[in-house]
Amino acid sequence: ESWQREKKDADVAHQAELGLLRREMEQELQACRDGYERRMAEMRRRVKGERAEWRQHLDVQRSDFQRAEQQWERARQDAVSDAMEQGGAQHRRLAAAFKEARSLSSARESELQEARDGLARRVEELERPR
Repeated sequence: ESWQREKKDADVAHQAELGLLRREMEQELQACRDGYERRMAEMRRRVKGERAEWRQHLDVQRSDFQRAEQQWERARQDAVSDAMEQGGAQHRRLAAAFKEARSLSSARESELQEARDGLARRVEELERPR
């Protein structure tokens, strides 16, 4: 009977020790879970903040790109306009130069015709019998 009592006391002590260990493990496990949840919440906040920063950075980059693209397009349009104006001005200068050349050519041709007519009259006068 004392053996059974010792065994029963040992079983009770063992059960009490197991219960204590189980509670300690559950508390430790809960502390680990709480720590994990805190770290995850902190990580989520940090990632959310970083994501917002990257979005803002991306928006700035996109805005800069659009602004640069608009400036490029304006510069391209200005260059095309300038080229058209220069081409038109050059065309007008060339047309004026050709007109002047035709005028000079016509004047020179008139002079040459007068000189030819004058020579023809002199030849005619020389060939006429006196």
